[in-house]
Amino acid sequence: MVMPDERKTREYNTIDYADTPASQMPEDFDATVPYLDVNTTSNHQRKTAPGLDTDKVSYSPSKSDRRGSGGRATMKTYGAQFMRSMDRKYMEGTKDSVWRRYKRMDKDIDYLYRLGKLSTTSPAKFTPEDVHNFISYRMSLDVSDSEMAALSNIFTFIGNDAYKTALAKYPHLKVSASHKRLPSLAPEEIRAVLEAAEKVDEDDWSGMVRYATVIFAICSGLRSKELRLCNVGDIHINDGTWTVEVLHPKGEGKYGEEREAPIHLDAYPFLTRYFVARQKHVRAIGASTRALFLGTVPTDGYLASNTTRMYADKVSKDLGIDLDLRKCRRTYGQRLVDAGVAISVVSVVMGHLSTRTTEQHYARVKHAVAVKEVAKTFEHMEDAPPEYNDSQMPRGFDSRRSAPREDQ
Repeated sequence: MVMPDERKTREYNTIDYADTPASQMPEDFDATVPYLDVNTTSNHQRKTAPGLDTDKVSYSPSKSDRRGSGGRATMKTYGAQFMRSMDRKYMEGTKDSVWRRYKRMDKDIDYLYRLGKLSTTSPAKFTPEDVHNFISYRMSLDVSDSEMAALSNIFTFIGNDAYKTALAKYPHLKVSASHKRLPSLAPEEIRAVLEAAEKVDEDDWSGMVRYATVIFAICSGLRSKELRLCNVGDIHINDGTWTVEVLHPKGEGKYGEEREAPIHLDAYPFLTRYFVARQKHVRAIGASTRALFLGTVPTDGYLASNTTRMYADKVSKDLGIDLDLRKCRRTYGQRLVDAGVAISVVSVVMGHLSTRTTEQHYARVKHAVAVKEVAKTFEHMEDAPPEYNDSQMPRGFDSRRSAPREDQ
């Protein structure tokens, strides 16, 4: 067995995947990731591909799920235990997101184990080298800092120091603490969504509700949960301005505060049509719901998280535009900033506790705009700058030139 300080890079062992559908194989698998050498004659290498994930989001795996191909508890098992322990701390949306991460990690661990790149499928038995190999693989797929946090939580939960040791031993595994602000929709993309929505017939209920959900997200900046739990009565019109009451904010019952968010006027034409279509649909199915965007259950009618994502995905495919509800929310904030709304105001209507969150993740004044604003300020300053002559300036300065002379 190769010692940790004797790690090396080499091509992966050839394994027969002739019967494996291409859709089950990762597209970006990095075949030159350094790994801990293992005994290739043992059953650590198996000629089977990772199974498809058929779990329907459950935090209570059965006994048959508790032992993986390595004969030990798997990432999904520990993930389920961790999720149950955090049930009262995590919000519903957060729980769904974190649970999906653990299931994805479980599939990747099983895949790497079958290739012989990990010595076990059990996080409790991971060595620092196993952690190195797994994170290296995930990095080749553009791992995020939030996923690293989820991984750290699991190893802390089960009491395995391999994660901390690996990061101390291999500093390159650490994800940068800096946060890159993701892009919002471009003006032409917003215009494409609005134009496509106007072509949807009011009798096409599935089309109307999909586009209404996406347009409302773009023009109100609501989070997924906030949007899903909106009622028709939460929309108000005062002096021609539409607003929506956010009665179920993120952190509801804890740190979240109810607020009122102005709706961008771009939404007015299509939402007016949507209200008519919604009324017809409610009558047709005999529903008794107040939900603004209807789900599949007539009694309460609220959308499920997966349904909301499905609506956004369908609009994305229809138009060939990469969008999701988080991108819609970023678009709302950036459009307000671009229109000259103070970042402190944008932060409030978006439900952020501070402007730092708004600027770091959602919207910020564009650099060119900032430069122009500062230039305007200089022009209107009361105190004019004093006049200087060349004798008072640094050596090499010539007021007739834009830069010091090369011979000085």
